[in-house]
Amino acid sequence: MKRLTPGVLTEGPGEVADDARHWIISHDASTLGGGSGSLVVDLEAEGEKVLGLHFAGVPDRLNWAHALEGATPEPTAVTPGW
Repeated sequence: MKRLTPGVLTEGPGEVADDARHWIISHDASTLGGGSGSLVVDLEAEGEKVLGLHFAGVPDRLNWAHALEGATPEPTAVTPGW
């Protein structure tokens, strides 16, 4: 089953408490168990811009995603041994 749940970003990279690396964003889109790895996309860009990958949440309260803003198209440059 595919599902789209619109929402808004509630905190951007560097705004989430205890995120020293500034890799986490928060959003208020409703999610279900097993939704980790789902894309968080910018619908104003017609879904063509991926903002993050959902990884956790508290039902009816808050959700977190790994921000892709700082991701690199060259993983070999940042991954030792590649």
